[in-house]
Amino acid sequence: MKKRSMEPISSTNSEGKNMKKRSNPVISIRTLVLSLFLIAFCLTAGLLSGVHFYFDRQIAENTAEKIFTATAEKIGEQLDILNNESRDLLRMLGQIQISPTAKGQLLSTQRALLIGLIKQNNRVHAIHSTDSDGNFFEVISLKNSEKYPDANPDDRWVTIHIEKRGDKRIKTTQFFDKNLTLRASADEATRDDPNNLLWYRMASEASGMVISPPYLFAHFTIPGVTFAKKFVATRTIIGIDISLEEIHTVINQKLLPPRSNTFIFNDKGDIITHKGIANKLIFEEKQEPVFLTPGEWPRHDKTSTTSRISLIKRQHQELIKLASENNQIGTIQRTHIEGKAYFTYVHLLKKMSGEHYFIGFLAPVADSIAPDMKKIYIALLATLGLLLLLIPGVWMLAGMIINPINALTKENAKITKKQYDDVGEVTSNITEIINLSHSMVSMASSLEEYATKQRDLLESFIKLIAAAIDKKSHCTGSHCKRVPVLSAMIARAASDMHTGPLAKFAFTGEDQWREFRIASWLHDCGKIITPEYIVDKGTKLEVIHNRIHEIRTRFEVLLRDAEIDYWKALAQGTSDQGTCLQTLQSTQKQLRDDFVFVAQCNIGSEFMGPENVARIKVVARRTWTRTLSDRLGLSHAELKRYPSAAPQLPCRERLLADRPEHIIERPLSEKATAQLSGFTMHMPEQLYNQGEIYNLCIPHGTLTPEDRYKINEHVISTIRMLEPLPFPEKLARIPEYAGAHHENLIGTGYPRGLKGDQISIPARILTLADVFEALTASDRPYKKAKKLSEAVKILSAMAQNGHIDPDLFRLFLSSGLYLRYAEKFLAPAQIDEVAVEHYLH
Repeated sequence: MKKRSMEPISSTNSEGKNMKKRSNPVISIRTLVLSLFLIAFCLTAGLLSGVHFYFDRQIAENTAEKIFTATAEKIGEQLDILNNESRDLLRMLGQIQISPTAKGQLLSTQRALLIGLIKQNNRVHAIHSTDSDGNFFEVISLKNSEKYPDANPDDRWVTIHIEKRGDKRIKTTQFFDKNLTLRASADEATRDDPNNLLWYRMASEASGMVISPPYLFAHFTIPGVTFAKKFVATRTIIGIDISLEEIHTVINQKLLPPRSNTFIFNDKGDIITHKGIANKLIFEEKQEPVFLTPGEWPRHDKTSTTSRISLIKRQHQELIKLASENNQIGTIQRTHIEGKAYFTYVHLLKKMSGEHYFIGFLAPVADSIAPDMKKIYIALLATLGLLLLLIPGVWMLAGMIINPINALTKENAKITKKQYDDVGEVTSNITEIINLSHSMVSMASSLEEYATKQRDLLESFIKLIAAAIDKKSHCTGSHCKRVPVLSAMIARAASDMHTGPLAKFAFTGEDQWREFRIASWLHDCGKIITPEYIVDKGTKLEVIHNRIHEIRTRFEVLLRDAEIDYWKALAQGTSDQGTCLQTLQSTQKQLRDDFVFVAQCNIGSEFMGPENVARIKVVARRTWTRTLSDRLGLSHAELKRYPSAAPQLPCRERLLADRPEHIIERPLSEKATAQLSGFTMHMPEQLYNQGEIYNLCIPHGTLTPEDRYKINEHVISTIRMLEPLPFPEKLARIPEYAGAHHENLIGTGYPRGLKGDQISIPARILTLADVFEALTASDRPYKKAKKLSEAVKILSAMAQNGHIDPDLFRLFLSSGLYLRYAEKFLAPAQIDEVAVEHYLH
């Protein structure tokens, strides 16, 4: 079972990290293909439906025109027949000389004759005769006896006779059954005067037959017209009442479009008839001939009635308008009435009684094309059904594209994860996808080759940097080269552990090994900016050069000054020669002893006790005379460190001094940056302190606190150099590993003072390797290489004190890594016996 790493590379999702935010919506290919299919299908179905609708509407228009024309011609024929029959009947009645004043047997004969004529012509509702004196006789057919007042169901005929009797007008009403048997007779006084009726006035003023406008027949509330003619010989006007229901029946017999309206009207606009049955309420309230179909009868709803009357008026007015335009008569037109589309058609009928008559039709376009629309709806439903059947097929066909693309996506994910060897071909029946698959495999191979070259180049460049650091100073030897080797050996041994405290640690892939390997090569990369004169500082007074030479020159000056003083004293005779010589020799001996002491202190090989520090300060108080300016030949930066006022020459100066120009201030920004970065390593106030007394009094070695900080600062430099680099996610912990190799488990390390679990296992491995390599290195000029046993002893103490990981130290010994490394890199003289068992218990 493979161990899991206790050091996860990162919890960040790399794919989410690298993907840019999308502002546009995204859809799948399957959805796109299905959407395109649906759009194309719907557009095609819509186009076909539109074309079908267009031609169906044209067909419906042509069909309506044919029906209207045929109906108009048939109505015209019917009206011609009605007109001719009415004319013949009136002529015959005139010859018979129907009289409104007939009495007795003549009246009975006249009544029987009229009843016989009405029976022969179903269109005739009544026949009547009127003279100029107001005498009136009428025979009425009771087809609907319930509509007539006082009529019984068995009554078939009624006669009305109005005549003058004295100064009164008497109306006699008689009811007869179908056998012409008198059932009832009644007389009553009346003021009715037939001469006031419209048809009478029209006939009395005309020489031929006249036709009255439509009106409601008395007592029957049914519409009709009266054909009337004046007969001069008998001084009577004979009229025939024709029910328009008969004409309406003729209209309804034709196959007109649903909810269509038919109007017959004269050139004055008077409606003769209308498709429908008259409504008494409308007649009584409006006094206008308006006719509605049975389904349109108002139920005494005034609002509904008014709106329907308004619609019929608008329709009638539209037909009158068409009739007035000769070029539109006999052709179908399209118009809109109250927002609704209609087919309109006006046909000119033959003249009747000197007047032009027209028949007009209005049919809603929607109703005219309704049968075809039903076909379209059925076709659309069939299309929808076909679409529903095709969707699964399209879905499956889309899978032929989507499934290989999804497979390509998975192969691409392998490329993203740099699993180039796992990228394989994708099977498909689509040529383009096959070609794309071949290209992806080829691309994976090319990327793998390129990545390998880039990886090799990067690691070579990293090794070049490490080599440059090693070569930069002879004091570091081959440290940067050997630490990666030893670190890898320890990490391999730790990864192979399956028990103990290191059982959970393992580098599980090449990327983690590479990450650790690069970190080990770059762990000291910060030394590249550490000044060489600090790293290589072999003496206390050394900066770019060893300033002991400058101090020796001052001693030389003092020695010569002592000899000059000797000769001056002899020349002036102030002292005898023996005294002067003794003074000279004593001074020269003291100067030589002091210089030897100063030179020995400069080496730094011995501890500087308080007595030595005190003697340095005594020597420093000796003065010498400077006659030349100490500001000549200096750079601008150096001059800035000197006091503004120079002493007057010649001047006396101390032999050793800590002067202002020896102090190099630390930039304030460096302090702030260190705090923000979380570095806890103590930072000296000055960047450098080159004071002569200050440096000579260093207790141990050659480095001042400033120098020591500058050398240790290489870890901070390493972190600052590595953290800004855009490492890929799999290499993201390189700065962490490289920057923690001077930390320790008890928190006294640097630069951040990490402790315990804050320090990762890879960083602890680097710490162990760094210390052991430094202890055993034989190429350091400033120290003698430790033997193997000495180095292990020091490591043991460090493990006990918490400076290195004790578990790694025990692994280092128990696995024999210390010896394998020694055999490869240490001189034979360094390899001695190590009591491993002593350190493992």
